[in-house]
Amino acid sequence: MVIPLHEGTFTVDHSKQFIPFHRHTDHLEQRPPGSLLVDIVSFLVVAPGILAVVDPGLGTGTEEAWIRRAVRARGYDPEQVTHVLLSHLHKDHAGGAVWPDGQGWQLTFPAASYYVQNKEFAYAFSKSASRSYRFEALAFLYDHPQRVRFDGAARIGDWLEIEVSGGHTPHHQCFHFYLSNEHYFFGGDVAAQSGQLLRRFLAKYDADAARSQHLREQWAHRGAEQGWKFLFFHDAQKTIVTLRHRENRPELASFVPAEGPA
Repeated sequence: MVIPLHEGTFTVDHSKQFIPFHRHTDHLEQRPPGSLLVDIVSFLVVAPGILAVVDPGLGTGTEEAWIRRAVRARGYDPEQVTHVLLSHLHKDHAGGAVWPDGQGWQLTFPAASYYVQNKEFAYAFSKSASRSYRFEALAFLYDHPQRVRFDGAARIGDWLEIEVSGGHTPHHQCFHFYLSNEHYFFGGDVAAQSGQLLRRFLAKYDADAARSQHLREQWAHRGAEQGWKFLFFHDAQKTIVTLRHRENRPELASFVPAEGPA
């Protein structure tokens, strides 16, 4: 089972500050020029002996990280999360991986193993002037013994396959989940919204935009043929999606929206 966890809707501009946006009361035109509207949707993967959090979001909250409250609201104990899977280290995806404890940092999920490419850390640390990262938090996670150190593709049991995609960042990774005869696919920021699989576009925020577009085309066709369930991090309206082919082109077959923030 896969459960979407909707952290909320935010606006973001060149400052890389994510400001909460309430669709019924706020007005985008009142935000700084160039602000973009984005949803943030993490995922909880539940299988026998497995409780995995996929891209734990920004890390909003006051006394406790939002992602922990979201896991608990769905009926699960955050202390029993076994895996935290990070597609890459931009703060909107990885900010919820660790939490300030007043004296430093702690793992948001203290019993979990954390999976992110070694080379993704090296790339993030090379961008020391970037506002897209929380470097103190990343330094803590980099040194932590519960971070699994690996590079390249990996297989974990019979439930998870890790694919190194590149595209958005050079060492961005994606996840294939095999659960009860269902194939779920999480494309991180290479495929972050359902519409990105249905039309051609090049994203200026990608390290290699052409590769990202090529991968999206591949995934859309394979997913339509094989019945994948696509998981979208930046699409609260169409969070879990299936595709089908019509005249050899993928189109939307079904979708599930995320619930409101917990």
